[in-house]
Amino acid sequence: MNLEDEVRISFAGIINTYGFNLKVMGVSEIALIKGKFALWFFYYYRDGVSVSYIVKNKDGSAHDYSICDYLRFRRKRFFSPENSACDDTHILRSLALTLEKSAQDILLGDEEWLVDYKTHYSVTPLAQITTDKIWDVTSQE
Repeated sequence: MNLEDEVRISFAGIINTYGFNLKVMGVSEIALIKGKFALWFFYYYRDGVSVSYIVKNKDGSAHDYSICDYLRFRRKRFFSPENSACDDTHILRSLALTLEKSAQDILLGDEEWLVDYKTHYSVTPLAQITTDKIWDVTSQE
């Protein structure tokens, strides 16, 4: 799977509608960035694709939220495109469809949902090196 191509195709509507910038951080790492938050895609060759919602704090640190688990188990939503196999492409297209249909607040940068998230899931600090890579504006498209 070519992660960059799949993210560009699956998230084209979100990128255009919500004004995200796509940043290629490596062959297995992509970020869709909008202000102080980002959707971060990481491809593990054996385990598949992982997608996180990253929020950059005022002090420059960032936190990692598992967006897929939250949508599936708290919002009880995870849409699936018709006629697709359950692979990484399917996961990306399902996530894009779910965000577009039931999580516009998240795409707009509303942080109210994080209150609910924090009562049910642990929040992981993101390594500073990754935070710096995501928000390095000199290499954003």
